[in-house]
Amino acid sequence: MKTHRSIFLSFCVGAIVVLLACGGCKQKTSINANNTPIEGEVVKIVDGDTYDLKVGNQTIRVKMEGIDAPEKGMRYYKESKKYLYELCYGHTVLFKPNGINKFNKRIGFTYLTGGLELSHEMVRSGFAWHYKKYNSDSNLYKLELEARIAKRGIWADKYPVWPAYVRKCHKTPGINSRTLSQS
Repeated sequence: MKTHRSIFLSFCVGAIVVLLACGGCKQKTSINANNTPIEGEVVKIVDGDTYDLKVGNQTIRVKMEGIDAPEKGMRYYKESKKYLYELCYGHTVLFKPNGINKFNKRIGFTYLTGGLELSHEMVRSGFAWHYKKYNSDSNLYKLELEARIAKRGIWADKYPVWPAYVRKCHKTPGINSRTLSQS
């Protein structure tokens, strides 16, 4: 029968093994663990609501606060990604983190030197939805309404398909991007 001491030692050894196996974890979490603003250079655009920010010799993945942009394979994916690229690629930005999502991406608002905030601009342009489930910013809500009325970007379609719906459908057997684009 194991004693409390041997159980404790087994736990400690297991914890050390996990920490050693996670070697790079320290670097990923060391950047701004206290959510203070970060200045860095945008070095990669992943899609219309996600980019990579180089801070010193480290790179962090940023999911823009309060928005959802078209996924790869969806209409307006390329346009949304291109618009974000034109706005900020290669620029120094101020990122104000608000947390980390379940995919280990930093979430927050991003400001260009002139003060333009990227999430708001993506919604205003019609290349992203206001993600109301995770954000209640009334300005994002108003900007989406204006883009819908003006039929900018995704709102030019009669029935734009929300990315969260597409992601949910991808998890459903028998439904894929091709099925959705034909409906």
